Amino acid sequence: MPQAILLKCLVLISILFAGCASGPEQFHVHCIGDKDLNQTLDGSSSAVTAFLYQVKDKSAWDQADINDLLNPPPSVPPTSPWAAPPRECLVYTGQKSVIDLMIEPSALFLGVVGLFNEDKGASKQLLSRDEIEDKTLSFKDYAITIVAREE
Repeated sequence: MPQAILLKCLVLISILFAGCASGPEQFHVHCIGDKDLNQTLDGSSSAVTAFLYQVKDKSAWDQADINDLLNPPPSVPPTSPWAAPPRECLVYTGQKSVIDLMIEPSALFLGVVGLFNEDKGASKQLLSRDEIEDKTLSFKDYAITIVAREE
């Protein structure tokens, strides 16, 4: 009889812990590419490769070298300021896109880096986890800005 009670208690405790464990959460990252995005030498617009970083440590993001961010490692060690390897995506000229991204619970921010043809603007931005669903990443000329979402 006491073993049956102990077994029931252990099962109940394991169910409680399983319910508390949280995994990645899906977010929709909205991007828009301007018609004059990332102009080439001949004046035509071109798509931008962007890297989406799940950031655990804001100060590490602020100190990160842009060249290192544009050449990310294929995996991240547990001590890394990133919660997961970055996601690479393309932002096209004159188009809106929504990127579905599973974000780890340890990621407090979403960092975005754009690989532009020229270094003439802000190619690196940071959103708090709470801002992701309410803001749009606007890619215009050679820069990324964060704007209010328009429906």
